[in-house]
Amino acid sequence: MLLTGGPLDEAVRRANAYPAAGADCAFVPGAADAATIGTLVRELDGPLNVVMGLTGNALSLADLRELGVRRVTVGGSIARAMYAHLLDAARELADRGTFSYAENQISQTDLNELFRR
Repeated sequence: MLLTGGPLDEAVRRANAYPAAGADCAFVPGAADAATIGTLVRELDGPLNVVMGLTGNALSLADLRELGVRRVTVGGSIARAMYAHLLDAARELADRGTFSYAENQISQTDLNELFRR
């Protein structure tokens, strides 16, 4: 509802239908600022799940916890961030013929260790 520009009161009404139907929490995509999230926490009849990472955001996990958020998801934002780096590296190779993108890469040893876990 909020992602499409709908009003907050309608988002609250719709979100409250989920716990009323037996859901464990309510999810309101598009709630990303402290004021909106705080209002949702107060107005919902159950725990709030927020999705973060759709845009850059100044709120931290500690901020969200303090606001009363009970569940945080990141959707595909981590993968999209990775693809942005991949695209930047490809553009660097194509446009400049340089390899500075590799300066911050994870070492093969560390990568192997991650996959062993």
